[in-house]
Amino acid sequence: MRRDRRTRRYHAPDATLFFRLLTAVNAERIQPILLAWQEQVLGPLSPEEDLLVVDGKALNSAHGAQIVSVIAARSQRGLGSQLIEEKSNEIPAARRLLEPLDLVGKTVVLDALHTQRETAQQIVFEQGGDYLLTVKGNQKGLQKTLHTLLHPQGFPPSPADHDERGSQPQSPGNPHAGRASDHARAGLLSGGGAGGLGAPADVFREKAHL
Repeated sequence: MRRDRRTRRYHAPDATLFFRLLTAVNAERIQPILLAWQEQVLGPLSPEEDLLVVDGKALNSAHGAQIVSVIAARSQRGLGSQLIEEKSNEIPAARRLLEPLDLVGKTVVLDALHTQRETAQQIVFEQGGDYLLTVKGNQKGLQKTLHTLLHPQGFPPSPADHDERGSQPQSPGNPHAGRASDHARAGLLSGGGAGGLGAPADVFREKAHL
């Protein structure tokens, strides 16, 4: 920053100066310094900060360079960034970025690119966190499995083979559990005798479709 000879005042640095300076800086060495400064100013990360977001971005005017970052969702606080190597992608960069973080009690949100077994295992088994991953149509096997596991349920909750009436399977402890009793008054739920808590069967079926 040079001083103006006429006014004897220093000019504020322009974008070009910052660009020249930052291109000479080792990003891996300065990042821990910036994160430590951030913690000094803002304090430690709050225990309530339980949602972390991993997101990749292409840098403008950087010849196609891309970075992936981790952000604390509640405070929008940056927890680190990783430059994606040439001929690579966000997946290994995100794994390296998550390694030093304490994920216990936290959920990591990632887009469909990161829906990989290795990434999920690292978050859960190696670092003690949880994950929320996106599944798209290009992962046909996984998508089919999810559709099988997460099919619409009847009410009351019942297994996949429940009938249209929403009746539950026979309970081993009570042979009449979950289905209309032969001794119950007509039109009432199981056990709904006169003056009981039963409801008309057509009301039950109507609520089951809500």
